[in-house]
Amino acid sequence: MGRGTEKNKMTDLSKAKHLHFQSLDSTNSYAKFIADQEAKPFIVTADYQLQGRGRLGNNWHSIAGGIYYSLVIHLGHFPFKSVHYPFLISLAVYHFLENYISSGLFLKWPNDVLINKKKIAGILQEQAGRNLVIGIGININQDPSQIDAKKETVSLAKLCNRSFDTHELIAELTHQIDNEINQYNKNPDQLFSDVKQLYQSLNSIITCRIGSVEKRGRFIDLGKNGELLLETANGVEAIYAAEIIE
Repeated sequence: MGRGTEKNKMTDLSKAKHLHFQSLDSTNSYAKFIADQEAKPFIVTADYQLQGRGRLGNNWHSIAGGIYYSLVIHLGHFPFKSVHYPFLISLAVYHFLENYISSGLFLKWPNDVLINKKKIAGILQEQAGRNLVIGIGININQDPSQIDAKKETVSLAKLCNRSFDTHELIAELTHQIDNEINQYNKNPDQLFSDVKQLYQSLNSIITCRIGSVEKRGRFIDLGKNGELLLETANGVEAIYAAEIIE
């Protein structure tokens, strides 16, 4: 499948309203607060966040130098189910980073982006009424040691030995998201097939942490709603929210 084209585009995010701030508590929180006041889609970004959030209630360390980005879409505007969007956006982030990184780039279920098993980007989807708010955090110019000392992280600047203009990269990312939306609008189910090819842990034995419970088995497939299908000694179990422990 090729990337999106200008012909017959169903949307153009370059025309969407873009609200940028030096700082916010959280781009997702602000986007949810104003979701009903703005025409959709629209974008909220910030140079840094004071209370950045990730999946499963985790904090997202959001110091200056990263991309902190929230896209607000009205449900029904595009032919995707809400469950499609985190996978669609993770694929867009993957292809965006692929322009700068030649190897070691993978996705981790459900929608983290890793380079050589170190996290460089994450996605958090939330709902506000009939609006979806999709938050994206990407490590760009930060020193990885300042991002999260407890987790293995990496930044684009560290990998490329140069700094980047985050405002230029935000425009590139928006264009890439636009391409992915237009690429998959006619066949949303193809999205899961394409995403699975980028999961390094597919067909491998993994451990899933669900709260305080850990389950071990083989990651054999995605379900129709993007759930992880884990083959265990007791059969195949659908996992909807968990952290994969490599």
